[in-house]
Amino acid sequence: MSGEKKLFYKMVAWQKRLEREIPFFKEILEGSEKKYPLILDVGCGAGHHLIGLAYNNFKGVGIDISPESIEIAKKQAKHRNVDDKLDFIVADMRDFQEQIGTKKFDLVLCLGNSLSLFSKEERNDIIKQIIDSLDNNGIAIIQAVNYFKHFEDTEWLINPRLKREEQKLNFYVRIMEWENEKKERVRMYVETLSEIGDNKTSDKYFEHQEKVTYFYALTKEDFETLKNLDGSLQFYGDFKKSEFNSEKSNDIIIRIKKE
Repeated sequence: MSGEKKLFYKMVAWQKRLEREIPFFKEILEGSEKKYPLILDVGCGAGHHLIGLAYNNFKGVGIDISPESIEIAKKQAKHRNVDDKLDFIVADMRDFQEQIGTKKFDLVLCLGNSLSLFSKEERNDIIKQIIDSLDNNGIAIIQAVNYFKHFEDTEWLINPRLKREEQKLNFYVRIMEWENEKKERVRMYVETLSEIGDNKTSDKYFEHQEKVTYFYALTKEDFETLKNLDGSLQFYGDFKKSEFNSEKSNDIIIRIKKE
């Protein structure tokens, strides 16, 4: 597994995140008329959400462009004894329908700000594929970070974490800044300091790693055109269904119901 992937999975507090988000998805699925509703996770990463839902007796398919992430997802699903309920596929979000074919889903997820990595044209095509993959009365949930909460900021930090792993101290932090004055994209620096050295002596030092990623700063208006679709559209500011506020909400949660 690459250092880049290890860094991403370590910097997220997955247990707390799943405790916030899984009940939201369970409520949607338990409202389904089907006995065994089917889930698709577009950009599933290491499968945390699907595995959590499968553990609650739902079935699903996860796609991700990273073979390493898909391999982790398969191993974790087997470890949790839910591998019979899940299928993980290596696929690019931009043409994932080529991999899943005509299969329809009751719930399609696109979480963790994945959509913000792509240009407007690519985003629109991904969303079209997501909606096309929904069964009748199916629901799609898209999550995007609301960077405009930090419109007046020059730079800001996201969830600094200090962890002791295998007797070594590790520090993780995400540093954000606007790419330019147009504020169309943000630049994210993922920084980690890892303790190196012999625990039995005082000869210790820290190794530094850095990864830079760019995200488009999406707004509610970027998704307003979805109102032209044959279905209903709702916006939330979090997974507790709070009203979205561009100045306060951390996320934009988009709920699309195909009717």
